[in-house]
Amino acid sequence: MKRRGKWGIVVGAVVAALVAVTSFDCCTNRTGMRSRHGDSRPAVAESEVRQILLRFREQRARTAMSGEAIAQLAALGPPAAEALARELGSDDLLTSDVCRLALLLIGRPAVPALAASLESRSQRRRGAAALALMELGRETDEAVGVLSKALQHEDAAVRLTAAWGLGGVGPAARSAGPALRKLAQTDEDEDVRAAAAEALKRIQSEQEER
Repeated sequence: MKRRGKWGIVVGAVVAALVAVTSFDCCTNRTGMRSRHGDSRPAVAESEVRQILLRFREQRARTAMSGEAIAQLAALGPPAAEALARELGSDDLLTSDVCRLALLLIGRPAVPALAASLESRSQRRRGAAALALMELGRETDEAVGVLSKALQHEDAAVRLTAAWGLGGVGPAARSAGPALRKLAQTDEDEDVRAAAAEALKRIQSEQEER
């Protein structure tokens, strides 16, 4: 059974908006392209990511271009995950969104690349990685594990981002409850304490609603 919360509706709306013309199914059903690129080296995949994003930026005025770019990037598969994760910090917000959605379609194999991005110095990259892990956390325990581990990071900004992401996961993040509770009570940073407390509240309230 898929794990869904109100944040899933928000992310789902973003997906629907970006791929309104090109059906979301085209991303998941292109097994031929996915298999052709499945054994690609990361360096080769990175080059292809750059080419796709270049075409996307040049032709973004086309209504369907975002959906096409997401489909093509996702079809590169796991070897492209690191390159896509680096682009999460792009100054161009739409490029960042396109890469995040492609990582969501790649799914569980993208979690390690997203984990590295969660520790980035770029606030935008951290936020986009947390959003992707939040959505994946409703489907896979690995993503919840990454966010939970980040609660212990030495950087308060990383801890805060991880707490926010776990709150968005909802009841599926209940295993992070003890760590969030400790953070809410003892963290030296006031904003982190508040974020952890809010995450606990959201996890518990959504669990009660079910």
